[in-house]
Amino acid sequence: MACSDCCGRAAESREPRLSPEQLSRLLGDAQVREDLQEVGVASLLPPVGTTVFRRFTMKSMQEVKQQQEAKRQMDKQGDDGHLHRLGAQLREGEPLPFFYGAPPPELLYTPLEELDPFYQSQKTFVVLSRGDILHRFDADSSLYLLSPVNRLRTLSIKILLSPWFQWFVLVTLLLNCLFMTLPDSLLTGVMECVFLAVYSAEALLRVLSRGFCLRPFSFLRDAWNWIDLLVLCTAFPSLFLDLGKCQVLVIIPRVLKIFSASPGLRRTVEALLGSARRFVHVSVVTVAVLCLLAIVSTQLFMGDLRNKCVWAPPGLDSNQTSTPGYDYNTGFYSNDNNNNSHNEYYKHVTNPGNHFRRPGHLDPLLCGNRTTAGSCPDGFLCLRVGDNPNYGYTSYDSFFWSLLSAFRFLTQDYWENLMQMTLRAAGAEYVLFLVLAVFPTCFLVLSLLLAVVVMVIVDQDKATIDRKKLREEQFRRIEEALMRMKKEEEKDVGGVVLPSEGSTVTVAMTEADVDSTLSSHWQRLRLWLRLFVLSPLFDLGVILCLVVNTVVMAMEGYPMTEQFELVSSGLHLVFSFIFVVEMLLRMSVLGLRGFFQVSWHILDFLVVISFLLEFSLAHVSGVSMLRCLRLLRMFRLARWWPSLQLFLQVVWSSAQSLALVLLVLVFLWTVVGLQLFGTDYVTNVCRIADDCELPRWHMADLSHAVMLVFRVLYGEWIETLWDCMAVSGPGTCVAYFIPILVIGKLLVLFLFLNLFLNSTTNEKLAALEGKTDPRISKVTQICRRAGQTHQPDHRTEGHEEESLSLTPMTSESAQVHKVTESPDEDPKKPPTDPGQNRDEENHKELIVEDCCCSFCPLQDGDTSRGSWSDFRRICLLIVENRVFKGFMLFIILLSCMALSFEDVHLEDRRVLSLVLDWADLVFTLVFLVEMVLKWSGFGFRKYFSDVCCWLDFLVLDVSLLALVLEAAGVYCRPLRALRTLRTLSRFQGVRVVLRCLWAALPSLVDVQLVVLFVWLAFGILGVNLFAGKFFYCFNETSQEIFIPDAVNNRSDCLALIDAQFNEIRWKRFLLHFDNVHASYVSMLILGTSRGLFDLLYAATDSRGVELQPAFEHSLYMSLYFLGFMIFGGFFSFQLFIRVFLRALQQHGPQFGGKHLFMTEKQQIYSEGFKKRFSRPWSCLPPQGACRSRVLAVASSRWLEAFMMAVIFLDVVLLGIDSLDVSELTYAVLYFFHFALILVFLLEFLLKITAFGRCYFRSALNVVDVTVLVLCIVNLFVSDLMERYFLKIHILVVLRLARLVRVLRFCSATRGIRTLFLGFVMSLPALANIGVLLFILTFSFSVVGMFAFGHTRPAFSVDDQLNFQTFWSSLTTMTLVAPSTSWSGLLLAFMDSPPDCDPDPLRAEVRGECASPVAGVLFFASYILLFILLVVLLFIAVVLESFNARIPEDSENPKTPRCQVNQTAVPC
Repeated sequence: MACSDCCGRAAESREPRLSPEQLSRLLGDAQVREDLQEVGVASLLPPVGTTVFRRFTMKSMQEVKQQQEAKRQMDKQGDDGHLHRLGAQLREGEPLPFFYGAPPPELLYTPLEELDPFYQSQKTFVVLSRGDILHRFDADSSLYLLSPVNRLRTLSIKILLSPWFQWFVLVTLLLNCLFMTLPDSLLTGVMECVFLAVYSAEALLRVLSRGFCLRPFSFLRDAWNWIDLLVLCTAFPSLFLDLGKCQVLVIIPRVLKIFSASPGLRRTVEALLGSARRFVHVSVVTVAVLCLLAIVSTQLFMGDLRNKCVWAPPGLDSNQTSTPGYDYNTGFYSNDNNNNSHNEYYKHVTNPGNHFRRPGHLDPLLCGNRTTAGSCPDGFLCLRVGDNPNYGYTSYDSFFWSLLSAFRFLTQDYWENLMQMTLRAAGAEYVLFLVLAVFPTCFLVLSLLLAVVVMVIVDQDKATIDRKKLREEQFRRIEEALMRMKKEEEKDVGGVVLPSEGSTVTVAMTEADVDSTLSSHWQRLRLWLRLFVLSPLFDLGVILCLVVNTVVMAMEGYPMTEQFELVSSGLHLVFSFIFVVEMLLRMSVLGLRGFFQVSWHILDFLVVISFLLEFSLAHVSGVSMLRCLRLLRMFRLARWWPSLQLFLQVVWSSAQSLALVLLVLVFLWTVVGLQLFGTDYVTNVCRIADDCELPRWHMADLSHAVMLVFRVLYGEWIETLWDCMAVSGPGTCVAYFIPILVIGKLLVLFLFLNLFLNSTTNEKLAALEGKTDPRISKVTQICRRAGQTHQPDHRTEGHEEESLSLTPMTSESAQVHKVTESPDEDPKKPPTDPGQNRDEENHKELIVEDCCCSFCPLQDGDTSRGSWSDFRRICLLIVENRVFKGFMLFIILLSCMALSFEDVHLEDRRVLSLVLDWADLVFTLVFLVEMVLKWSGFGFRKYFSDVCCWLDFLVLDVSLLALVLEAAGVYCRPLRALRTLRTLSRFQGVRVVLRCLWAALPSLVDVQLVVLFVWLAFGILGVNLFAGKFFYCFNETSQEIFIPDAVNNRSDCLALIDAQFNEIRWKRFLLHFDNVHASYVSMLILGTSRGLFDLLYAATDSRGVELQPAFEHSLYMSLYFLGFMIFGGFFSFQLFIRVFLRALQQHGPQFGGKHLFMTEKQQIYSEGFKKRFSRPWSCLPPQGACRSRVLAVASSRWLEAFMMAVIFLDVVLLGIDSLDVSELTYAVLYFFHFALILVFLLEFLLKITAFGRCYFRSALNVVDVTVLVLCIVNLFVSDLMERYFLKIHILVVLRLARLVRVLRFCSATRGIRTLFLGFVMSLPALANIGVLLFILTFSFSVVGMFAFGHTRPAFSVDDQLNFQTFWSSLTTMTLVAPSTSWSGLLLAFMDSPPDCDPDPLRAEVRGECASPVAGVLFFASYILLFILLVVLLFIAVVLESFNARIPEDSENPKTPRCQVNQTAVPC
């Protein structure tokens, strides 16, 4: 959006100019102006015969006063013909339109008469600065003293608008920001006075040139000048007072002043603030959803996180059913009894030393008293004592802490840990709360937010295109009018048309002339060199050298033999010499000027210079980092690789105003954090660290503060927030962290979407103007010609669009496309009998269904062969029968359900194992019979022409092979997991989604190669930086790492091991960069998991090869990870989305137009729901005057408003409830709840009397009745339900369902209803993708159970997250998929002996050690497929959100209403 604005202004600066002859004719010919009335140019031009730019003098002031007086007289007479509209092309800060021409240089920075007719009678004048930027000032005297022609005022204007002065102010601001990061000293005090003097002088110049506050263009009328006023108002008190933490009030205005000092940043921020109103509706939805989740969480899990495993005192019998002083109603131990034994027991259970803690965990182990909740070890009791986890800040005890937990769920930050604690304390059945409440609501909010951002960017982009089209239309009309007048004059005079002034004659040198000039030997040699260097073979040789050099660099690692190191160094020198020779050859052929005119040659030059620096400084210590510059050679391949070149272009285009705004805000948040919390971290560090040493994440210095801000922007904020609240208090920390997260994430999202949405617009314009690169176009055509077998319907003219067009396709265009795709009928074909056609159609309708084959099922050849043909017809009728298809679907689902029993405990259940073996045999035979029937009915050719039939055939072959191998004694049970693939071809909606993915697969493979190449570059860089540095000496008994003072390197550690210290080991981190293969695994975790912090800590602690790490010894190494997150993560994912959307756009019309992921029936439902959304439902007219009066009351607005207030009061009462509420407050809340039930009951009786049975036609009324009945039932059976069935809080939270009534009552919620309409319209597509997502999760759960069921508990594998049973495996994959904690599971699979036992316990068990390769492939494929499907989910919602805007923009529907006797009644 903001990027669109900036790019649009850049395009404006490149607009065409009129020649002096054309400009003089335009300004001096009245006939030309009459032809330009329609395009709005004539009204902006000065009168004929007058100059455009005239100095503003006192005479001009008198003319303005006369025009103002004339305007008053015409206003009194009621004449509106003199009114002018505000000129959109003459706004302040905009470039001057092209039809004015270039102003004379002596008139720049000089007061000129007003150009806009709208302001000509309002006492204003304009000033033009460099770039023809227009600035508008008031013509009244500034400060009642300085007139527009006053020398002091004109001098102030010249200084204020001078680019040198603007740069001086900007440099002053940057220096001030630099001094903000320095400690207080005499120098900072002196510079503070200097900065204050500069800011005061600038403000004084603005006041002198514009006035202070009375006129429209005065100082205070511009909101940006308020920042200057704040700078001065906060700076002077800081000179004499110690403001402490209030010093941030001085810092914030000065940093924000950077935006006002830079015109580009100012326009970007103005565009962002202008789009803020578009986020009102989605913000309301977000806050409402978070509040609802907070209230539900409070009612369900209040106090559960205080359950702890407490060591049972020695005097308590294990069979004792009660504990002294423990209240089982509240769950707390009370100290009300004065008995000494009770006091001692109270001290015992509240002593933190008696709470069970697992190794490596700070908080005690949580537990619950339910069967499905977590249990305590032997000798421990589960009691509700002490505080909540994480310093007491992870809690559901009150609305505020539940709201923080809900926001944590929404932002997906370490939420899996919160859910694990919740399930362990409350019970495993509450995983349904996660699946049915948390996931859908969070996805709803995030998808609606994404849809709004996309709509804002697209609308802004469309406005930019419209402005450009308007300028092009104006320029075209002006040229046509001038050309027409010129032709008429020539026709009248009878002259000859002469070439225009701008025309040029190009003289081309023929080949003969070239040969004649190349007479010398050197010139002939240069010609041959030119032919050789510019030939394709030369480029091919360079490409081969680059590829081989890349392979050699990728083969380096740790450890390397001396021979390989010598060979690698020799090859490096050879390739470097080749690249030097190549550069010299190109320079000799093209010349220095021609060489550096090509941007790729500059990269070649940098590569050679880096080699020369590395070679000359090879023996200098401390410059080994120059080896990393070799990676520049890899990116030279982008010259011949269009996809990699596109990636580099995306990276280059990111250097825009929006990115600079983000960087300025990062600096602002950094210095504010330093000022607010820097001292608190130092003084209160003992609250968060047992050794009273600063942790890794703090804000006590600049570098750590910057890292912490980037961590929050990355999304990992909750753990740093806990530490901040512990040292500085909750209020300030929440007010600091939440804005960083919300604003920063929105800006990153804007930047992410701008990079391909706005780039698409620019490429469209470039394609229309024919500004494509011939070399790239040629390469593109070659690639398209090579890929015609995969993509037969490509556009060949111009560049392809780089992203999905978000303009919704109309139904008419979709129908036209379907007609054009239908095969043409043969005109020579003779007419057929209508009756015969009707019989054939009836025959097809009888037997043709959309099963796994998309062709006519009738067999090829002669169908009158007797019994064989009849047999095939019978087989065909069987496989096409709905009952048979339903039976096969039931068998497939039953076979998938049988896989859930194939867990690690199956060896102990011989009977179940035997039943599953026989079931597998039966399933295989049934699938075999199905395949034989399809072979007989369809024939081999048609059967094997369908992908789904091929899939069934391969799965069946594997099953038959497994039966044979198991009969031979080979263990093949894991192959049964492939049976889940059969479900993919049985659901039509899933096939639609798979069809889209299959069409986009070639493009995804291409972009995946680019991503792997970029990751290869970072992998090689990681090998050069960290190879051999991730080792450490470890004491397994104390679970501690030695400090460098005790053990310095590997030799010292091995010496301790040789000294019979068996508990000491020299280990390596499981994630490392010792070779490229390991680097890929590490980078996969860096990009998708929380495991990046383990890598970051290991890298910043590294000291050298085989040296013992030290705490934050190499903090600068964090720049590597920051660079990878930006280039290897952000830009790679952006390129992936760009190419994926482009592929969907190319193939979208083939799959249904605007509904990409829906079947035809689902498309009909979606369109029908959009039409029914605003359709009113009618009621029968009431009988009798009494009932009519009741109807008038029931349908009145004041009653609905009163009920809205009652509903909000009910929600507020639910939010007040907390764990520590007193008995009196509880009684008051119960009384209000009872009173509200009576109010809702009276409303129901009133409306049921007024509407009768028509009342139940509205779904919202049914919701009200259901909630009312449940609340009444809750009053009588609450104790019974809570004791024997479930928590009664589940029924209490259903009261929140009444909030849906707000959507139909308030007309201001029309935008919210439109957002929800788009989401509901996307539900069929979401269902299709969701089914595929469930099949993916189910399949990988079964595979994980077979492959990793016996893995020992380690890292994240525990009693909750494991693959031992199907339920635990499914829970693990469900929790891991949307989170970033899967690296802990992968690390458990990467353990090797002696950390795990490889010896099998049974003949069919591999032992506790899993396969690291299998673990990497398992999680990499699952995470990537899951991300792809989630992207499809968001795309579906965004597309339907655009489709849902159609009724709002065109039809403008009103609030749904009921029609009774032609009277509108709110439903």
